[in-house]
Amino acid sequence: MQTAHDAFMRQLAVSLTGAVDHQRTDYTTHEGIIRFCEDVLGVKPTRYQGEILEALVEYNRVAVRAPHGAGKTALSSWFVLWLMTAFPPEIDTKVVTTASAWRQVKRFTWAEIRQWSAKADWSKVGVTIRRGKELLDLSLRIGDTKQAFAVATDTPALIEGAHATLLGYVFDEAKAIPAEIWDATEGAFSNVGNETGNMGYSLAISTPAQTLSLIHI
Repeated sequence: MQTAHDAFMRQLAVSLTGAVDHQRTDYTTHEGIIRFCEDVLGVKPTRYQGEILEALVEYNRVAVRAPHGAGKTALSSWFVLWLMTAFPPEIDTKVVTTASAWRQVKRFTWAEIRQWSAKADWSKVGVTIRRGKELLDLSLRIGDTKQAFAVATDTPALIEGAHATLLGYVFDEAKAIPAEIWDATEGAFSNVGNETGNMGYSLAISTPAQTLSLIHI
């Protein structure tokens, strides 16, 4: 059965024929996302982290519940960096990161993104990411086509307003994210799929506890 990811990548292959460097390793596949972590970020995911990463490629939208110290936030940072650098540079990309509390996205999500970016061998994917240049405290911009940024959960309009050929979301401590944010996300995802030719991914992570949100993980 054809997945949305397969259709998306086939369309890209047609639209970008001649523009893609064919010597570049394809890190967008099930196996490729694991190789991206190993080759580019210099980290070997645990078995369960690998299963989550592969599920993101297969199903596009994944929710994970695990205790503190399980490596969820590190995994989410790998996911952000994968979306931003593993796909061809011509693809318009936006990655939105949010959390139930602003301190979570500021002190943990983006701290991990900066940490892993500093360790990465970006030559493997042909990009340059420098602290204070492309990478700021709460945002990452690569060229004119790729942006990742933090959004507070009291601004659902900014969630729904994100549109791109490749769209990604990370939700940290998802169990307490307000219902309005999930509604806004569904609005944004209405523009992805085989009919539009756009692609959307989301990763929701949380510790186990009673949920205060629409998501049950």
